[in-house]
Amino acid sequence: MFQIIVKNILVYDFIIILLALVNGLYLLPKTFKYSKALNSQLESKVYLSISVLLKQFSDKSSKSLDLHKLKELQDKELKLYSLFSTINGMFTLLGMLGTILSLLKVVSFEGENMMLNFTVALTSTFWGLLFAIIFKAADGYIGHLVEENQSNLNLLLDRIDKCNEGELAYEK
Repeated sequence: MFQIIVKNILVYDFIIILLALVNGLYLLPKTFKYSKALNSQLESKVYLSISVLLKQFSDKSSKSLDLHKLKELQDKELKLYSLFSTINGMFTLLGMLGTILSLLKVVSFEGENMMLNFTVALTSTFWGLLFAIIFKAADGYIGHLVEENQSNLNLLLDRIDKCNEGELAYEK
């Protein structure tokens, strides 16, 4: 039985485990890194008074407000988060697919052989559900940070646009 379970891990379950490793060891940490970087830059700027904000915007020093850098960070954050979320949604589907493919190989519905084949088929469901639950919890935390960053960047850009509109109206 152990050999059959190992064989199933190397065939159907391998894809699920590989995606979990990519999600957990690459996408989640990178998304978190970009989210934290963007969040730290936005938090210090978004609620400043408009006069201080505009002064930083026109200042050419290293501490000035660089909208291109903020937008670049947001683009990287959203791209990685999108990949992370897409893979999260695939875990249960891949688990069910592995189970169905394993059950299609069941040739005998009698006795111990049936029980063994059914047990092996359920390993894919187990791995798919396990990783779906784990990464859904991580998604709850990182998703909130991504949404907060998007909201703060939009607020910052709206404030700058409204101030610029006011300056244009004042110049006319």
